[in-house]
Amino acid sequence: MKPPAAGKLPGIAVRLAAALLLALLGACPATSPPRRPERPASSSPAYLQAWRLLCENELAGARSALERLDRRRAPACRQGRCLLLAGLLSMLRADFLAAQQTLLQAATRAPGSAVSLLAAAKLAQVLQAAPARPRTRAEIHRLSSSPGDTTPGLAELRQALRELLPPEAAGDDRPDPAGDTAPRLWLETGFAPGHPLVLLEQARRGRPPGLAARARACHSSPGGLLQLDPQGRRGLLQLATAVEIVPPPGGAGNRPEAGRPWSGEFLLLVTSQSPLRLRLGGHTVEHYPQLQPLAARRRFLVRAGAGTLRLRLLVPLEIQRRELGLRLLPLQEGTGLHWLAGDDGRPPAGLPDQTAPVLSLQALPGLAGTLAPAGSEDEPSMLLAALAHWQDGRLDRARQLLQRLAGRHPGASLLQFLLAMEVLEDDDIPPPIDQGQALSHLRRAAACPESRLAGFRLALLQAGANQQRRALETLRRLDQQLPAYFLWPYFQGIIAEQGGWPLPARRLYRQALSRWPENPEVLEHLARLYLEQGDLAAARPLAGRLWERRRSRTWLDLLERAGREEELDRARRQLLDRDPLQPELWLQRARFLLNRGETAPGRRCLRRALALAGDDPALLRRAADLLDQAGLAGPARRLWRRLERLQPWQARLRLAAAVRDGSRQLLPDGDRPGDTRAVIRRYRESGWRVNSAAVMVLDHYHLQAFADGSSLLHLHQVIHVRTHQAAERWGEFNPPGDGAVVLALHTIKPDGRTFQAQVVAGKDTVSLPHLAAGDFIELDTLVGQEAPGLPLAGPGWLSPVRELGGIDQPVFRWETSYLLPAGARWRLDRQGRLPGLQQRHLGERTLLRLVADRVEAPQREPLSPPEEELVPSLVVGFSASWEGLRRALAAELRAASRPTAILADRAAAICGASRGRECARRIFHWVCANITARGQSEDLLEPASHVLVRRQGNRLAALVALLRARGWQPRVMLARPLDAPALDSHLPRPGLYHQAVVALPAAGGTLWMVPDGRWHPFDSLDAYLRGARALSLWPEQGPVFVRLPRRHRSGAERRIELELELGADGSLQGRGRETIPAGKAAPYRDILAGLPAGQRRRIIEASLVDSFSTAELEQVKFFALEQPDRPLVVEYRFRAAAYGIFRGDRLVLPGRFFPYRLGHNLPVSLPRSQPLLIGDETRTATRVRLTLPPGWRADDAGPVELRGPLSEFSYRRRQRGNRLVLEKRLLVRPGRVRPREAADFQHFCRRVDRLDTQPLELVGDDGKRGR
Repeated sequence: MKPPAAGKLPGIAVRLAAALLLALLGACPATSPPRRPERPASSSPAYLQAWRLLCENELAGARSALERLDRRRAPACRQGRCLLLAGLLSMLRADFLAAQQTLLQAATRAPGSAVSLLAAAKLAQVLQAAPARPRTRAEIHRLSSSPGDTTPGLAELRQALRELLPPEAAGDDRPDPAGDTAPRLWLETGFAPGHPLVLLEQARRGRPPGLAARARACHSSPGGLLQLDPQGRRGLLQLATAVEIVPPPGGAGNRPEAGRPWSGEFLLLVTSQSPLRLRLGGHTVEHYPQLQPLAARRRFLVRAGAGTLRLRLLVPLEIQRRELGLRLLPLQEGTGLHWLAGDDGRPPAGLPDQTAPVLSLQALPGLAGTLAPAGSEDEPSMLLAALAHWQDGRLDRARQLLQRLAGRHPGASLLQFLLAMEVLEDDDIPPPIDQGQALSHLRRAAACPESRLAGFRLALLQAGANQQRRALETLRRLDQQLPAYFLWPYFQGIIAEQGGWPLPARRLYRQALSRWPENPEVLEHLARLYLEQGDLAAARPLAGRLWERRRSRTWLDLLERAGREEELDRARRQLLDRDPLQPELWLQRARFLLNRGETAPGRRCLRRALALAGDDPALLRRAADLLDQAGLAGPARRLWRRLERLQPWQARLRLAAAVRDGSRQLLPDGDRPGDTRAVIRRYRESGWRVNSAAVMVLDHYHLQAFADGSSLLHLHQVIHVRTHQAAERWGEFNPPGDGAVVLALHTIKPDGRTFQAQVVAGKDTVSLPHLAAGDFIELDTLVGQEAPGLPLAGPGWLSPVRELGGIDQPVFRWETSYLLPAGARWRLDRQGRLPGLQQRHLGERTLLRLVADRVEAPQREPLSPPEEELVPSLVVGFSASWEGLRRALAAELRAASRPTAILADRAAAICGASRGRECARRIFHWVCANITARGQSEDLLEPASHVLVRRQGNRLAALVALLRARGWQPRVMLARPLDAPALDSHLPRPGLYHQAVVALPAAGGTLWMVPDGRWHPFDSLDAYLRGARALSLWPEQGPVFVRLPRRHRSGAERRIELELELGADGSLQGRGRETIPAGKAAPYRDILAGLPAGQRRRIIEASLVDSFSTAELEQVKFFALEQPDRPLVVEYRFRAAAYGIFRGDRLVLPGRFFPYRLGHNLPVSLPRSQPLLIGDETRTATRVRLTLPPGWRADDAGPVELRGPLSEFSYRRRQRGNRLVLEKRLLVRPGRVRPREAADFQHFCRRVDRLDTQPLELVGDDGKRGR
């Protein structure tokens, strides 16, 4: 579900403002049984005239014309189509009373049809804006309670109508609107921790995950809408419930043949925007909107017999709350449904097994096909089909139809308004982009003076954007035009209250209440406002009316503030008698009774609360506090320990337990921390000398891992600050996160005095103000980690990387230990030289320990590999593997790149009429040019549709999604470039494989795409990726790791060609041409493409001056500067005065024709202990043709061939007549030069630089030779 945007209005404001003309989630408008598509409506002149008036914003005239057509029973108006359109226009004009009448007529014209269901949904929205007239209420009651068997569409219509009007009072004896159609309680029977999408995919392939048996948490479901709270867990939840099906008395309405058991038909309604798998008898319903476009609301026709019917659901949970709708409607009169559940959230005793056979389960089609068959160009029917798609949750198809219509009629207010509302509801458009797009549509819609609802919605958006005064003025104008409706003063009151104007808000709420005296939302707001201002006398009658009407909690808040405990407890009892599945109320009753000294009944209420609470840690903590306050130490201690078992990673719980019990151990199990004073004394006595500004005297690290993947870390460090610069560096600490507890943070002076850290108001850091050179710092923390840091496929765990010291960070005493849970199949990944492993057992758990003394700090050398290779490190994990990470990332990529209309439209617009390779090329370059990269390639949680709308995010997800939208199934890999840490890790260390690479099979071979930058060429593999190891995400059937091709046609060399002429006075002039291959041109294009011509010219001139000291640029041209698939070509003309220097009878030229300067660009220090890392390839060829003055010449220089580690160089000089030609070519391949080869590489670089920069001496015809 889309998260609420900042500044949006609360409560009924959201429901009225964002839900008017939207599909109500709980209303569940449905479909009728399969039927043949209806023929397009007859295009009579009167019908076309009405539609033309609608598109030209003659709303009143269009409505009257449609109503006249309906009265004449025109063919275009069958099933109430014209009435539905007229009702929409009345809504847009904010004529809600007329809309009520018109929409009710549309709903009753052909009950059960697509039009009737759409009309009922719109009628539900109108009744939120204006109270139902008595005739309307009576007609709704008559239709919703009419007897007789029903079709699926009629049954759903009656259900929707029953929910339109709430009961008159809380004690109304009419049936609850939900009736027996929606389960009141779900029983949690199992939970599988791990990556939810991977687990669901395994279940889909017939490999159900192992579920831990639990029947503890319950989920109330009023109106068929389930609120699922994962309580911080991540995995697959299995929900189960049971319903007893009772046949009609005497089999009425069913005439079975003799000897055949009774069976009846039911309509199953499922509402979910997330994946789920439903099992009903022997039938399975799979709902995977991440894999294919599916309606969020789906209908199924079920035939089942009498008895007990069990329903089971597999639902993925991703930390946050989610909603799931479920209903079961009997289609045969008299059929009874009784949901089976205990009052305490557990299965009822003696619950029978499945006894009701499910004979068939059939998916029903949607409504839109009956309203506008495929290819239909009947525009009113297209509009109704868009609304039908909308009600079914197919917002992408609704938007496509609305955009087609708005393209034909851009000024039509109704179409612009509907587009604005669709944008606000569509999860594929993220906030705040949705508000910006909606604002644009609403401004166009509000240009029509009759479109009052568009102006109203525009005012609410303005209020959310902190333009309250403008919004209030718009609502005042609406109030002057239509003074009968409560809507205008009510929302003025909300805006005034948000703007901090309580007195005007009270006046406006009272004005709204005078127009609709029994509106519960106005009563609620006004009562709450009085309560916040402390006016209990004014709030009491309002809260009392709310209590009588719908048992509002505002009444409880008022009684609590007034201190009327007895009356408050009676109200709680009344709520619990009505609905006993409310753990919060049971807990409040327990507090009241325990405070009065009634221990036994208080503890009974507390047990009811705990039975319903399940594993909710917040409620359990409050219950434990309550027991502590009541002096019940034993039960409180047991509840605290239950909390500790539930959240063993919670450092604050351990601290509280240590304070409360005294004897309980605060530190993790198996921890053996050292004594700070003793360690400092040993360090001083050792005389250990290091050349470092600070020394880590003690680095103690103990990590306890738990079976659910959580962990608790104890980190104890003592730092010796040796210099003033180190004191400045270590004098400020960032406070730990919410899951951490600081046990100690202070300065220790050499004489033993201790100074605590200080927290200064307004600063984000913690200060050590007394820290000076020679002091010690002690830092002792407990850090809890709730979930694993990687998207592991199973319930595994992976420890953070633990390093042995660090660059320029010596360690005197290094201690690392891990306590692993019983039965964990652990693995230890060691990199570098680490101390020996000590292993022992604590009961069934395993303790691993490593200890090192006097760890010298490695020193970084020029061009050394990444720090991860230089510093020894280790990682411990269990149930974690590269295969599991691959499955998890593949599932996330599949979900992020799911097909949507936004993606399909964008891909079609990018490709146009192109196909094959050209289409893929356009998509790749569009992504690189228009999507600003954010995050890492493996961060795949944001949908690609959001990335496209925001124009920033994960380029890999956007590229794959657009390719999938065009029908391709690309191969996707995360490569490890040659300059990344070359670690052969057995465990999935984060960040090792991060370079996204996409391969697309094509007729002429594989097309390679690396969405790495704005100007990266298509079908190109850079040298640092050729031959690289890669983690293969798609396809999932192959090996986990693959190798990228070692050769690729994109490996071209950079060419520099100079045509120069040397004057007799030593001046130089000429032209040059540089050709940079597409694969190497990206950084140059990054710099040059966004600059004005003058700055580009200065850059080229500066590079010329570097080789020709007196160069003056005369002309420069760029070719293919913004064409990333072509080489970048730079042509220039320049002159350099006094380039040559006369030394006697010789003319000396500096000879620096774009020297390579290897010694500067690839510095090599000797002696060397670390490999020399060359991260990318250098492949350059230079050819200089120099025309000499008459009579001057130079010796030919025979070919020079130099070779070194990973490198080659050639040089040649020859003269024909007065034309001197110099040729040189350099190749440096990416890779690592071993330390023992570093001297050879340094010697190679120096020889190249000498040849490349030696002066060129010319002699005349007097016989003297040039050197």
